[in-house]
Amino acid sequence: MAGRVLIIDPNPGNRLLLKSLLLAAYCAVDTLSDAAAPDAAARAGDVDLVFIEGGCAGADALLQALKRTPHTAHLPVIVTVPRHAAGDEALTAAFRAGADDVMTRPYSAVALHARMRMFLRLKRMHDELSLRGDTADLLAGCAGMAEPGAGWQGPPAPLVVLDPEPRALAALGGRLTASMARPVLRCGSPGETLAACGAQPVAAVLAAMTGPRAADLGFRLIGNMQADPALRHTPVLAVVPVGDEAMASRALDMGAADFVTPEVPMAELVARIDALDRRRILSALLRDQVRSGMRMAITDPLTGLYNRHYANRHVPRLLARSGTAERAFTLMMLDLDNFKAINDGHGHGCGDRVLRAVAERLRDNVRSVDLVARQGGEEFLIAMPDTAPETGARAAERLRAAVSALRIRPAPALPPLSVTISVGVAVAMPGRQPSFERLCAEADRALYESKLAGRNCVHFASAAA
Repeated sequence: MAGRVLIIDPNPGNRLLLKSLLLAAYCAVDTLSDAAAPDAAARAGDVDLVFIEGGCAGADALLQALKRTPHTAHLPVIVTVPRHAAGDEALTAAFRAGADDVMTRPYSAVALHARMRMFLRLKRMHDELSLRGDTADLLAGCAGMAEPGAGWQGPPAPLVVLDPEPRALAALGGRLTASMARPVLRCGSPGETLAACGAQPVAAVLAAMTGPRAADLGFRLIGNMQADPALRHTPVLAVVPVGDEAMASRALDMGAADFVTPEVPMAELVARIDALDRRRILSALLRDQVRSGMRMAITDPLTGLYNRHYANRHVPRLLARSGTAERAFTLMMLDLDNFKAINDGHGHGCGDRVLRAVAERLRDNVRSVDLVARQGGEEFLIAMPDTAPETGARAAERLRAAVSALRIRPAPALPPLSVTISVGVAVAMPGRQPSFERLCAEADRALYESKLAGRNCVHFASAAA
């Protein structure tokens, strides 16, 4: 999987070596010798993956700046260090600064390419989510996404350990529980692990894969988690045999988020788990923000109904589907009667309560397959697929009666108000396939006839009569 990569390292030899390995994987590679350069952050923001030499001046400041900025918070950053300097303190300091991974030189090409593929997949997923979020913000008129990490708080999520052969993680032993600032849940099978992950958010799954049976169960767990939409974002940290790069690469390609060997120093293991949990939280916040933004983009904030923007794009598709299936399609336009008098006489707060109450009545008196939207002001639209004129007439009368039964008190000391609606109905019959715009115009004319007839009644468009 090719991508755009930036290497930041003051040593020309290091840059050349890493660049050659990345070019072999068909990446587009840019290099920079100074992490403190004025354009370093801007150049990092234009790529998919960044490698920073951990010992160079300005590395920590740049890393922290990238992780604090919403635009680059999800940009994967790998800190590189020489093997002789890869002590516990250097590794944990890099992770604390916000590194997504730490790799030592000399590099293993297999491990490097596997980690690179995994991070590029994550980056593209985050880019797609961010794009959807930006689109939703534009449609909804929002100021933009919240800063990543804002609003999250709570106790540390637990670590789930899959250890089907209790001796597999003997080297870590009780030190794991003692060193973690989070609960540790031990499981003996993939099924037990999946149940633990489904019961609550977890920081990560530490999967022992150091024996043939354990490896098979570990791969099965990764596959099952990737197949489950509710669990596929839970990071898996695979514990693979020392020197088994093929297993490590396969685990990452299947969906694991990281790998270590049983000889991993405890401080590094804790730092990697904390980094995975941090990335999990940021990803979850981004997904929640996108979902919230999409809801804002397609719903009316006052009533919770679909908005005009969504209805005008989705209803034509429903209409076309009914035409293809040669089924009738009913469209209603509904308008509150004398709504201006309510606003003028009792204030817009009372008018808003009336709109919300009417919206609730409409929503509660249609089928789940029907679409109810607020078109603006006091006007509503209801689309009813697979609905013949007789059924549409009964539905329109039911809606009119449900709204007319409403009684809304504008103030505690005042008598309740009665509310009524006028309804115009148009039907597209099999063999007659008007456009959405024409069907709306027919329903609007029928609504106008209802107003002329004295309001609080239902009229059908002549083409549907």
